[in-house]
Amino acid sequence: MQCKLYYCMNKIEFIDKHGQKRKGIKAICPQCNVEFITREDQPQKYCGKPCYHLAKKAVEKVTKCAWCGTEFARLRRRLRGSKSGLFFCDRQCKENAQKIGGIEAIMPSHYKNGEWRVSYRDNFLEDELVCARCGYKEFKGAVDIHHIDENRANNDRKNLIPLCACCHRALHLHNWDFGDLGVMV
Repeated sequence: MQCKLYYCMNKIEFIDKHGQKRKGIKAICPQCNVEFITREDQPQKYCGKPCYHLAKKAVEKVTKCAWCGTEFARLRRRLRGSKSGLFFCDRQCKENAQKIGGIEAIMPSHYKNGEWRVSYRDNFLEDELVCARCGYKEFKGAVDIHHIDENRANNDRKNLIPLCACCHRALHLHNWDFGDLGVMV
């Protein structure tokens, strides 16, 4: 930092790089142990950006892999991003933990108690996957299943209705309602 120093009765006044007169204090950089002058009202911990970035990079934490138990080091900022609080030494361990028989907390939602969960789509035969509004049936994968009462936990056959992707979107955008089909909600 290019600046001019003025010492006045144990206070340090300096002119910063923008030409502003500031009150300052002496500080020691924890990274390189160099004494530097920083603003009194906004004190800096490090003498500059290089020391700041070196200090942030160096902060690692040793943790254990949730799958294989191997100890490994990760940057602390990388450890904050885990939704489950579990960490893995590599991608292979994470994939093994997500498979059936792995760690239940991180298994995909379509697994239930270590088994493939039956979908509400399975309540319909292949030829019943026809849009109830427009009759679309060309690609069965493009026909969604809508919950009439919008409660995803209620998978009763009477509560489910097949809709093509366009009609399903239009329903959620309130462009039509079930009264148009004669279905009581």
